[in-house]
Amino acid sequence: MANRSSGKKRSNRGWWWVHFTGHPGYANKKDTSTVSGKAKVTCTAIYGQHVAREQQLNQKHISTRQRDSPRDLSAITGARMSRILNQSMSY
Repeated sequence: MANRSSGKKRSNRGWWWVHFTGHPGYANKKDTSTVSGKAKVTCTAIYGQHVAREQQLNQKHISTRQRDSPRDLSAITGARMSRILNQSMSY
């Protein structure tokens, strides 16, 4: 039987965590980034869809002169992530 300790440090996180995005405030220890002491997360694919929709809405607001300039991606992703994680989403 082969020796399993190859000297590499293995993560204790499951493979499925690559499919989730953490709350942007978690790194700064914001109260809204956790529930019962655990970080809030969302599905990365769904989060990407929400961000794309928000970017389209941003462009629409510029073309209809409701907004003068586009919001940068960090403003969209930070605001969008907070809204996604702070609302209850039913699937």
